[in-house]
Amino acid sequence: MAIRIRILSNDSLLFCNFTDREIALLSHFENSEKPLLELKSGYGVRIEKISTESGILFAATTDKEYLSRNPKQFRAIALTLSSYVGVLKQAKIDTASSLQDRNRKILHNLVTLNGKNKQEIYSIIPPEAGSTSRAEAIKLISAHVKEESDRIADALFRIAKNNMAIGSEITVANLFFTQEPKIKADIHEIHRVLMNALYMFFADFTDKGVRVDFEKTQAKAYFDYTSVQVALYHLLDNAVKYILQNEDLTIRVVELPEEIKVTFQMVSIKIEPYEKKSIFEDGISGHWPKEANSQGQGVGLGYIKKRVLTSIAEIKPARHSHGKTQQVCKAFKNFSG
Repeated sequence: MAIRIRILSNDSLLFCNFTDREIALLSHFENSEKPLLELKSGYGVRIEKISTESGILFAATTDKEYLSRNPKQFRAIALTLSSYVGVLKQAKIDTASSLQDRNRKILHNLVTLNGKNKQEIYSIIPPEAGSTSRAEAIKLISAHVKEESDRIADALFRIAKNNMAIGSEITVANLFFTQEPKIKADIHEIHRVLMNALYMFFADFTDKGVRVDFEKTQAKAYFDYTSVQVALYHLLDNAVKYILQNEDLTIRVVELPEEIKVTFQMVSIKIEPYEKKSIFEDGISGHWPKEANSQGQGVGLGYIKKRVLTSIAEIKPARHSHGKTQQVCKAFKNFSG
């Protein structure tokens, strides 16, 4: 039984798997509500039109069983299918709403980060530099940098970190809007990749009195660098947010025959047992982050896990028996050169 459908709602196409020839025949229904039966040498098609409160369903078949012998049965099938028009319409509305919500999150994050960078840049450039020649402005800025080198160095560091966050948001947006993201996998040194990500967060951990315990490793793995950097950024951003002050963040790399495990272990805000799976669902925040008013508003680890790390690495939380230390593990396929 081959039945194809075309569904419209408010003149908007919801779904269609009609052939080009079947679409061309729909002009029949401009002046008639009656079913269409076209029989030509070597070709026959029957098309039914069903109107509902939610929209219009067209059903087409070239099955000989329905062309002449059982037209009533075909119409009954079309009527049954039309009951799903409202469901499909609502699904499209929900999907569009979800897309808009995600777009708003990404845009909000980019606007916020750009605003932070503008503030940092304006703190480096003296106001009077904007009303002079380029050469004079360079002299003013150079003198300002010499006078406040420590503060400006700190501002440049924050700009670099914000740029890393902007890059992460753009990467996630590109992956989200691409049905089949292009993954450029290569061999990378785990230690170097981790240090590149950690570099931007050392100051934040220091401010909280956190010591990062990370031993040198020679391990290598095969993965897409950009995707993993995005995942590491979100992992470490969450670690800064939820780690207990004056505690250690312990990072360990364990080489196994088939994979390399990277663990991030810390004393963090409590994760209830029933939350272990749901914390990776988009838009879901745990009970205690909500109590502490520190729940995330961005794209989050759920999307990173499902979209960024697909086929590259596995990420999962682990809760130690004493109930305090939370551990996140990333597992990469091992590469031994």
